[in-house]
Amino acid sequence: MDKKRILKDPETGEIVGATRTPFSRAAKEHNKKVFAEKFEKSRIAKEDLPEESPSSGKYLFFVVLAILLGLGLWLWRSSG
Repeated sequence: MDKKRILKDPETGEIVGATRTPFSRAAKEHNKKVFAEKFEKSRIAKEDLPEESPSSGKYLFFVVLAILLGLGLWLWRSSG
């Protein structure tokens, strides 16, 4: 008994069924091409997004903390 193969929609990539009918070579090549194009598009889209450096958030946190500490120290000295 042959193994069942998954049928995918070439446009969306969704699984639409399973069959024991052998796939044609042209259909296999078409599916590979479609999924390779989608993968490449998603990879390019991810590369185009500007990445936020994690150190900039930490730097801002410490600047705000220093300002608040300075303000608190100034208020404490001026009240006493």
